Amino acid sequence: MLRNNTFVSEETNAPLLNLNHNYLEKQDIDELFSRTSKWISLLESTHSSEYSLLDVDCDLKNFQRIIRHDAERTFVGEERRDTLVEVTSSFINKFNDYHQGLSLVSGFLLMTHSKSDVALIISELETNPKYIPSFWKAESIAGARDGYVLFELINHILPKLSSHLKAHRVMPETFCQKWFIALCVNILPFEALFRFFELFLEHGHQYLFQFGVSFMSKCQKLMLESTDHEIYAILRLDVPTSKISNETKMEIVEEAINIDLSAYDITSLREKCFDTYLKGRLERANKALVSSSDADDDSSYAGAECSLCAENMPEVYCLNCKKFFCDSCRTKKHSKEMPDHKYDEDWEKYEDNSVDELAEKVGEMKV
Repeated sequence: MLRNNTFVSEETNAPLLNLNHNYLEKQDIDELFSRTSKWISLLESTHSSEYSLLDVDCDLKNFQRIIRHDAERTFVGEERRDTLVEVTSSFINKFNDYHQGLSLVSGFLLMTHSKSDVALIISELETNPKYIPSFWKAESIAGARDGYVLFELINHILPKLSSHLKAHRVMPETFCQKWFIALCVNILPFEALFRFFELFLEHGHQYLFQFGVSFMSKCQKLMLESTDHEIYAILRLDVPTSKISNETKMEIVEEAINIDLSAYDITSLREKCFDTYLKGRLERANKALVSSSDADDDSSYAGAECSLCAENMPEVYCLNCKKFFCDSCRTKKHSKEMPDHKYDEDWEKYEDNSVDELAEKVGEMKV
């Protein structure tokens, strides 16, 4: 069904609807649009109406391939893909950077909102401190920082689980991007996802931490009984509903808002986590960037890529295979085929020019 240039039915033929689970078909369309039409009012927007205007008059040569590829991952129909590319292209002009999470969130919003309304919502999320400013960077330092903040909270609230995650070398960067950057699109079933967005738009980034604690609490027993790749599958909700039912996922979303985090100073925790886990990386990268500026102008570096998809940057190195893997390929294929293999998240130390590559990617970043 097409309404006001938005699309909410299977006619989109979209991979985005993989977690629909017939939720949209059961809804009264007028009630659904009435519900989602209130989302902009939840923003308490700081932007004027002119911020909703799209502008795609920008140089996309560094992003065109990836935004088109991400649109293909989201929708099948060319019309839908072109719309998503148009919207995400306009954000590149405003934000001067891009992350796949931006495409996923935009695609979800486009199902029930016009292009201009999506532009307004995305602009608010990217710039208002209440939400997730600077999260949609190619290398999301802010997103990684908040992942470590969540781990700090878990260490205080669920110490047994925290010790278990540390023992199995679970790192927040390897899954929190799906929660904090992609805002649970493609991991939560639609019934829970619509409610998640309402609570997030109303309460901002505080709700993301509440969601994280709620998730960890509900799934603590399951994770304590799991090891290595099984834990990552749980954290990405890439497990059968027999292990985590859709009802449980809805409970995680609903009960999160009742979790009291007032005893924790999120601002101080963010500063602590940045200084502890990320500052050193950035400083080393910036030093490498300065050093590389004096190198031979003819030198070049293509950078490592996932050994399976040959598209994404690696996020782990397999000590057995001696190969690099992105998280998606490792979880969905490699770890299932070879569950006993060992992975190191510090993959960069296994390639000769890893520091130079990191420096190139983060040298211009602001936290």
